[in-house]
Amino acid sequence: MIDQLMKPRYDEFNPGGLWGKNVLLHGRFATASDAVTSVELMKLAGAAVRKRFQKIKAFYVGEEAAQLLDAGMRLAGAEQSPLTLDLTRE
Repeated sequence: MIDQLMKPRYDEFNPGGLWGKNVLLHGRFATASDAVTSVELMKLAGAAVRKRFQKIKAFYVGEEAAQLLDAGMRLAGAEQSPLTLDLTRE
C-alpha cells in the first residue's frame, strides 16, 4: 500500500484483468499530485478512455469488458466483493 499523499509526484496505474473463470477486475489510473506532468497525464488518459470506452453508470468500460458483462461475467473490484457492488447495466 502506498499513500499517494506522501509521494508528491506519484501517479498510479493498475490494469484490470480476469480473475478465475467469472470475474473481471476493474483497472484504475489516478493521481493525488498537482504537478503539471501528473495533471496532463491524467487529462490525456481520461480523454483516451472517454473517446474509446462506453460509459456504464459511473464507469468507462472497454468493448471486450462490455461483451463479457453481457455474457454474464462479473465486473467487480474483487472476487470476494458482494454481488451488489458489481457493475451491471441495470
